[in-house]
Amino acid sequence: MIRDKVLVASVYAGTSARATRYYLSSNKQFDVDWHIGKEEALRWFARARLSDNKVSDLKPCGQPTYETRRKKRISRQEYLAWAYQATHKTETTACYLTPNLFFDWRNTQNIKGLTAHWLEIDTAGHTPLTANQSWEIYQQIADCLGASNLPAPTNWVLTGSGGVHLYWRYDQPELVQNKTHRFTLLKRWKDIAAKLGKKLETWRIKLGYNDWKVDHGASNDPSRLMRMPGSQHNKTAREVLYLTGGPVTSLQMLGKKLGFKVPITTDAATAPPSKAMKAHHIRTPKVYTSIARDPAADKLAKLAKDWEVYLHRHGQVVKGKRDLTLFHLYNIYRRIMPPQTAWDKIIQINDKYIGFTGQQLSAYLSSSIKTVYRYTLKRLNDILTDELELPLSVQLKSREKLSPAEQQRRQSISAKKVSKARASTTLNTLVELVLRLCKAGYTLTSLTPNVLLNHCQISRATIYRHWNKVIKTVQQRRPIQLKELLKAQHYSSHSLGFFITPPKSRSGNNVLKEPAQQSSINLLSVHCDIPIPDI
Repeated sequence: MIRDKVLVASVYAGTSARATRYYLSSNKQFDVDWHIGKEEALRWFARARLSDNKVSDLKPCGQPTYETRRKKRISRQEYLAWAYQATHKTETTACYLTPNLFFDWRNTQNIKGLTAHWLEIDTAGHTPLTANQSWEIYQQIADCLGASNLPAPTNWVLTGSGGVHLYWRYDQPELVQNKTHRFTLLKRWKDIAAKLGKKLETWRIKLGYNDWKVDHGASNDPSRLMRMPGSQHNKTAREVLYLTGGPVTSLQMLGKKLGFKVPITTDAATAPPSKAMKAHHIRTPKVYTSIARDPAADKLAKLAKDWEVYLHRHGQVVKGKRDLTLFHLYNIYRRIMPPQTAWDKIIQINDKYIGFTGQQLSAYLSSSIKTVYRYTLKRLNDILTDELELPLSVQLKSREKLSPAEQQRRQSISAKKVSKARASTTLNTLVELVLRLCKAGYTLTSLTPNVLLNHCQISRATIYRHWNKVIKTVQQRRPIQLKELLKAQHYSSHSLGFFITPPKSRSGNNVLKEPAQQSSINLLSVHCDIPIPDI
């Protein structure tokens, strides 16, 4: 659809107009433009799985200029080959990457470098469009760019469903120098992103385009994962395409064009106090005392013991893994022993094998002090193997796959239990309703399923199905005398009269005992406090 076409976006500058032409480019050119695999920090790849539609399998790339524990790094082509190989292809619904760079894990506090601004544009209702419909969307976006007088985007990424990602790529990454500088950069980055999205959305409404909109949440998130060129859109099976043609820019230049005159500063007075800096002053932190028996406590205790033996044999923990070792070992201690004991143990481990100061220790474990992270045993094994590269593991319980017949048997048992529980709930609801109606002035013989139907949200068929049991249950809760039942008339099968028959004498005749012999005979021994109106 786009391979033989050229996308033209008219951008007005003052009284003159200039046209920016965007051409389809190759995935290799994308790697060159974005320096994929040659970054000074970490860029992350990820995929979405079909089973739970969640982002998973994050893998880093890049050539960091500092020491990092992320030793296993991968290129974009290698990640795509892995995600779409035979064993993973049926599970992969989309592949993503982070435009910005990170010091370590993908979160805003770990931002190392800003490489671009972007706007994520989605179709109305996230509905996938045909090729021709998508082309109309692209032309509408180009019209809005020209009318809004926004700087021309450097690149377009066509997601394959009609959606578009617009990128204003920097000529050089804006690297973070310190915490104060990071705060200032992120604030300016978010302000620019908000202004870009608001201006384009305003002109979309003015021009009357209703088939697409700007996703402000995705466009204002500096740690966002965006669709990777070369991957496929799961709903349309079309390839994600990369278009080039616009000029590169910078954070300062883009901000200036949008009206941000004040240059970026690293003045410490503008930055909020860091939580980690506050933690440095904590010598003996308050350890939260709430603790519950962990179901995996025995296995975790064995793992902690094996870990201590490993540390004793190998000595000091290598740099780049010290903070992660402290975090996970302390978290295991928190799950198997009282908080203060766990704190004393981790201090001993730190003094022997790691060597952080007390202030650093409090800072690294500030979140674990307040929260116990209950990782699954499988996740712990992945951490030990992939992140810490330790020859340790937790023994997992092997689960044998059930045969189809056994699965069907268990499903049948479960379905019967659920059905029985629902029937019991419905029966109790109807019984309580009958008792309330009797208290309100109804008599048992005047109640019918139609009366109950007007006082509840239960269907007529369900009420008729439970009616006999309801009446029998109500009888067991009410003191009804025999002489009162004899006054009742015979009614249809759905009234109380269906259950009222005079007792037979020994000779077979329906004759009652004389009042002198029996003044009143209670049919039931279970009584309630609800008054019985005269029948």
